[in-house]
Amino acid sequence: MNMSEHRRLCEEMAKQWVNNGVNLSHEALLEQAAQDRGFKSFVSLEGLHKLLGSEGVPTKEAIINAGGDPQEAPMMPLHSTISSGWSEAGSVT
Repeated sequence: MNMSEHRRLCEEMAKQWVNNGVNLSHEALLEQAAQDRGFKSFVSLEGLHKLLGSEGVPTKEAIINAGGDPQEAPMMPLHSTISSGWSEAGSVT
């Protein structure tokens, strides 16, 4: 997934949370969305977007090759801290 897609998905997540009634600032929602996608922060995501370009894929190798800090590579998120409403649907058996 390239950096533009990561950024777009963060925006969509933030918008969905607002639609679900989450009462946080837009910046706080973007921050949480970026963290849920495995980035350290939205600022980190934005920095990688500038470093790698819109079509860049944020792998450690790509970040190193672009002169960036490989510690900024996204990690797999363990869980989401803001409910997106899916939990209300129940479990599939």
